[in-house]
Amino acid sequence: MDNQAITLALETSTALCRDAHAVALQASELVALNRVRLREQAERTSVRNRRWIIREKLWDGRLPCDRPAVVRGGPGRGEMCAGCETITSASQLVMELPGVDDEPLTYLHADCFQVWETLRRLTVAHPEDRALVRVR
Repeated sequence: MDNQAITLALETSTALCRDAHAVALQASELVALNRVRLREQAERTSVRNRRWIIREKLWDGRLPCDRPAVVRGGPGRGEMCAGCETITSASQLVMELPGVDDEPLTYLHADCFQVWETLRRLTVAHPEDRALVRVR
């Protein structure tokens, strides 16, 4: 091979490497964007499901409709959340609702507690219209 052919091959190789690097960066950016979109969609679905679960539990009596006078909050200690039925962790804020009479304590993640509080108020405010109450 002569020098001109070698130079042309090196230039072509360099251009191809540069193009491949640009495509790899673009693919990496698209993957990151898709992860964000999937995470956002999963969060919206999770919130929607949490609302339905807590609404059903309020209606069938598995969650109290009355808010106790004292509600404590603190880090989770591995209790089962009465709202979403997942285990709490030390990195999560968990609300503790004391039971009435001999009932055990009820534990709710802070997010589940907020949903419960909103739905509880709607349920108490409109007991005859429970089937019509819609929370988005």
